[in-house]
Amino acid sequence: MIGKVIVVLAIILVGVFLLTHTNLFYHPQTPVSKGQEYYTTTNVQNITYQFGIISNVSTNYTVPLKLSYGNVTIKVMGHNAFNLTVVNNSTVIYSGIVDRYFSKTFIIGGDVKLVFSSRQGLEVNVTIFDVLS
Repeated sequence: MIGKVIVVLAIILVGVFLLTHTNLFYHPQTPVSKGQEYYTTTNVQNITYQFGIISNVSTNYTVPLKLSYGNVTIKVMGHNAFNLTVVNNSTVIYSGIVDRYFSKTFIIGGDVKLVFSSRQGLEVNVTIFDVLS
């Protein structure tokens, strides 16, 4: 009788051992760390372009841009007076002499060119705010 109990207990222990070490559904409690979550968005509302132009000689400098259609603010700060021409799709929409600072909002888009010219060298910082429609 005791032999039968020992055999049954041994079979149960072997069964438990095999279930806990070979069962695919058994998962021991191990610490799990959660990685960072990344989100992408397609809802971009505005883009800012910034660049500088420095030249020591008289120059004509053209900056071609591809902008969305809508409100575009152009801000230019320079050290000397310079001529600025804004061309939108082959149409001149602004041309004038700028004395150190220029800020203007246009409703433009597509192929835009900024043409800077100066007879005494050119040193300007340009910021363009393109509000997407």
